[in-house]
Amino acid sequence: MDREEFLDKLASLRMAPRAGGERYPHKPLLLLWLLGRLQQQGASACTYEEAEKPVSRLLDDFGPPSTQRYRAAMPFVHLERELWQLNGDEGQPLKDNR
Repeated sequence: MDREEFLDKLASLRMAPRAGGERYPHKPLLLLWLLGRLQQQGASACTYEEAEKPVSRLLDDFGPPSTQRYRAAMPFVHLERELWQLNGDEGQPLKDNR
């Protein structure tokens, strides 16, 4: 994916609606964390285990109140449909269960 295609995908990113016309910030917060990680480490790939705690903290700080235990899982999986491919432990693409 080239720069223009990536920017187009970001511009058309779907965010779930909330009451009052607001949108859930889960996907943008995950993407901001990943872009910061890319800048600091030069790595674009990461595991859910690497993202879970820092992204959950961002969602706790900037997202709506929630008692959901795995807060980072939803944007991590949903962005697979829009921006990336999820792979298993051995690097094989995970089956699409939609």
